[in-house]
Amino acid sequence: MKQYRIIIFLLLAITAPVKGWGQTEVGESMDTIAGKELKEVVVEQENIVHKGTHDEVMITPAMRKHAKNISQVIGKLVGFQYDPIGQSLTYMGKANIKILVDSVDKQINQVKQLGHQRFSRVDIIYNPTGKYQEYDILINLHTKKNYVGFDMYAQEQDFIMPSGRNGKGKDFAYWENTGLFNYMNNKWTFSAYAQNVWQRNGSSKYSQKEYPLNDLYETAIEQPRTSPTDFNTSKGVYGNISVDYRFNDRHAISVIANFKNIKSTQRRYEEVLTQSPIHEKPYLETHLSSQKTFPIYDYWSGVYYNGRNGLWNYSAMVNISDGKAKDYSQNSRSGGFELPDNRITRGNYQAGDIDVTRNTANGKWLFNFNYRIINNRYKSYRLETGDILTDSRQFTNRATLTASYYPATNWSMKISGGLQTTRYSTGSFNDTKITPRVDISLSHNFTRKNWIRFYYNTNVNNPFLGNVTDYGQFTDSLMFEQGNRHLKPSPKHSATLMFGLLNIIRIHANYGISPRQLSPIYSAGYGERPDGITGNYVINRMMNTRWQYWGFRIEANKGFGNWFAAATCDISKEYASFNGSSNSRWVCEGDLMCVFNAPKAGFSSIIVYNIGNGASVTPQAYSTEYADRFRVSVQKSFLQGKIDLSLSYWIPIHLMSGNSKQWLHSLPLNTYTWSNNQFREDNKIMLRLSYRLNKGATVRKINIEEMGTD
Repeated sequence: MKQYRIIIFLLLAITAPVKGWGQTEVGESMDTIAGKELKEVVVEQENIVHKGTHDEVMITPAMRKHAKNISQVIGKLVGFQYDPIGQSLTYMGKANIKILVDSVDKQINQVKQLGHQRFSRVDIIYNPTGKYQEYDILINLHTKKNYVGFDMYAQEQDFIMPSGRNGKGKDFAYWENTGLFNYMNNKWTFSAYAQNVWQRNGSSKYSQKEYPLNDLYETAIEQPRTSPTDFNTSKGVYGNISVDYRFNDRHAISVIANFKNIKSTQRRYEEVLTQSPIHEKPYLETHLSSQKTFPIYDYWSGVYYNGRNGLWNYSAMVNISDGKAKDYSQNSRSGGFELPDNRITRGNYQAGDIDVTRNTANGKWLFNFNYRIINNRYKSYRLETGDILTDSRQFTNRATLTASYYPATNWSMKISGGLQTTRYSTGSFNDTKITPRVDISLSHNFTRKNWIRFYYNTNVNNPFLGNVTDYGQFTDSLMFEQGNRHLKPSPKHSATLMFGLLNIIRIHANYGISPRQLSPIYSAGYGERPDGITGNYVINRMMNTRWQYWGFRIEANKGFGNWFAAATCDISKEYASFNGSSNSRWVCEGDLMCVFNAPKAGFSSIIVYNIGNGASVTPQAYSTEYADRFRVSVQKSFLQGKIDLSLSYWIPIHLMSGNSKQWLHSLPLNTYTWSNNQFREDNKIMLRLSYRLNKGATVRKINIEEMGTD
């Protein structure tokens, strides 16, 4: 009844003639609503504000309804997709997403399980500039002012493999414990994340090898499925803690510390039939290689600052990382050959970043300057003697200037250019490479549901420092692994044209090219081998090669009440060449997902089907794989969504053969490799139990001096 009284009062207030200060009586000659019927007035307000640089999405009650975390809220936005059981967040099929909280850098694992109650707005930057230009999408979450509350999340997840898939009697494949705690009190935010993981994985791969310069042939003998050729185990602990402080709405600082400790073992065992000119007939030989990694320490830490002053935005970042481990490696053959390689490895880097953005008063122009500096070093030395084996350094400077133009809310244009300078040092050898960078984009929204976008950008990948060295060593009796100190950074030029139709269909056309792609190249060597014989052997080292890519992708998703369906199809071709050797392959991949949600009952189910041939190419090798898999998952919530119980099952039905093959052709080595591990996931089961608890509210701050004494 109280609501009806208020409505009647408002109608009387609107229709009654009222004389206020300085107001004359309403006369016959003046406009009046007297005697006219008051029609119904409907006011619509869009919760999405399109700005030149980004879209601001206010989180509405409808978006929050039945959502348990902020990822589910983001998953309701156009182009995003969140799998509540698989716990994956993607944008247009890609997981290359960067998330900020109040403009402060965050790791996605720190954020994606947080409750949505503390957030009021989501900013979506579709074409990030500056230090975030390598990401496909940038998400900035805004916290409610004066919010006090906490989030707690704990999860236990176990995978069970059917008997024999990992090896006889080794059914358990994976378990994981995860914990997250986040506490916010007005300007302060404290976060802690930890994960304890153990996993075991078995697979089988066989090959035929021909060494033409040595007249040597090796053919692997297939083993029972319960005896994998490759067997890997690892266990480790990950964790990070962070403290954020917002001085006010314009300035914030964050400190984060991250650590991990991962122990891993890798073992490969195979039996081969060998035909050699020094033997009268083929003979059976066993090969065994093993590698163990024991970390000593591994951490990184960072300090982030973000500020805003009028039309200026600026940020700064400093990162420090250091890791050290003991690596034990051994390669042996039944004929008596044995090659141990035990070493200490250490990698560390220091990085700094300054980013400055200036908007014009009318909001039509944006100028950005970004400067990044990275000092990277990789070093290894013999465990027994302490002798230095490799010592490579890399010093990178990158400066980028960007100009963006937004003539209207439905148009945006961007062009940026810069230089990246990379200096390599290994031993007494020094080399400096300068690579230009260009980034161009054009975007137009015909309507809210139909749009077109064009992107062109240049990314530069620095090679792994372990490959930029003079060091070389035998890894088997005929295989010599060598560094390449002349290796150059790899620029990749990419162009993408995208169409969006009715917020349902998205079409991508992609082209990429790199004149200096990093690829392994096999060449011939001659000298004394580990078996004591002077003769030919194979040299394996990374080289800069030419690479091209063409791709076409179409994806669609649509909701139907409690149902949601999404499908993608990706067709592409890769080409690689080097010194007269070249290969190219077509790739066709796709997936289909169907989701049913009954939020009132706390129930959801998902069916996922993936298909692909997983082809890849280098100038000397190419591979194909025809594999698919079905997964069905169900999830039930209890205690008003605080507890989730999930079950996933991999159905043993396949439309593809599962065969994987690879061919390598070079002067000193030809190989044919085959495998089929598709069956190893058949009847796999995943069980997950998760618990979440969050509580908080906006606390109104009152200054008693402003209240007066009346």
